Amino acid sequence: MSETPLEPPRRLTAPAPGWTASADVVVVGSGIAGLSTALRYTEASPRGRVVLVTKDLIATGSTRWAQGGIAAVTDPADAPLSHMVDTVVAGRELCDPAAVRTLVTAGPDALRWLVERGTAFDRSDDGRLELTREGGH
Repeated sequence: MSETPLEPPRRLTAPAPGWTASADVVVVGSGIAGLSTALRYTEASPRGRVVLVTKDLIATGSTRWAQGGIAAVTDPADAPLSHMVDTVVAGRELCDPAAVRTLVTAGPDALRWLVERGTAFDRSDDGRLELTREGGH
C-alpha cells in the first residue's frame, strides 16, 4: 500500500478586502444573538462602535424561521424547573445543567428586554404573547 502525499490546503477564492473599519467590538452573525449583543453593547457604551458581520442582508437570517422559542416562564401556572427538565430531556442529557438553569431563569428578563425594544413575536388575537410547547431547545 503506497502512501499518497497530502494535498496542500485549499484557499477560498475571494477578492482582496476593499474596505477597513474601526470598531470597539466586532459581532459575527446577525441572528438574534448577534443583534442582541450589538444592541446591548451600544446601550452600555452609547459612544461605542460596533461592526456587525453577516453573510448577507440582516433580514435574510435564520432567526425568524427558528422554531425553538425562548424558555421563558411567563404563565403563573408554569415553573422554571419544568422548563429545565424538559430542556435537559429533549437534549438527551447532553446539556450542561448549569447553563440550562441560567438560560431558563434569565429567559423572562431576556424576553421582556426584547419586547421592550420592539421585537416581533407571535401574538394571540388579544395581543398576548403566544405560548407554545416546544419539541426541544
